[in-house]
Amino acid sequence: MSRPIHDPEAVARYRDELAPVEPLEVPEVAPEARPCPAPVRPGSHNAAAAYRLGCEDEWADRMKSRYGGEW
Repeated sequence: MSRPIHDPEAVARYRDELAPVEPLEVPEVAPEARPCPAPVRPGSHNAAAAYRLGCEDEWADRMKSRYGGEW
């Protein structure tokens, strides 16, 4: 079991070392720049991802060319 630190100077040094850092800026990617997921099978997670990314028409075209039929 660890013992609590009773040295206030050590606690202050430790807190200074763990000072918060600036958050990273993650650029937003436009939906049209995201690739449409590859077709796998109906009802798969890729069908849901295609819908969320707004490329369900492209995804349906790929499914038709790979498996035939209507999607």
